[in-house]
Amino acid sequence: MTEYINRADLIHRVTDAVESGTSVYRAALDTPSAWIGVEEKLPDVNERVLACVSGFGEPLVWDAVRWNGEEWETEEDAGWEYWAPIEFPVTHWMPLPDPPKEVSSCAS
Repeated sequence: MTEYINRADLIHRVTDAVESGTSVYRAALDTPSAWIGVEEKLPDVNERVLACVSGFGEPLVWDAVRWNGEEWETEEDAGWEYWAPIEFPVTHWMPLPDPPKEVSSCAS
């Protein structure tokens, strides 16, 4: 039997997911001294970083981002190493933080 998704419910779920993701990264935006402007300096080629992306009405922070030497890319499907160009302006970036010391593995 085919299961149909209510469009309004789908929009609500996607909006909730975006808002929760935004709140997770909003703390990073509150540390302006850690952000590096792309006109000031670019990360090393293929270094994974956090990137501040504009074009959504408010700045968003994306993870799994890299500068390939010519353009900004995001990892489309984590774990598959498939990178796609970012279509919105990257304004700032910062290195990824070190992983927690008390965690031996991120796998569950």
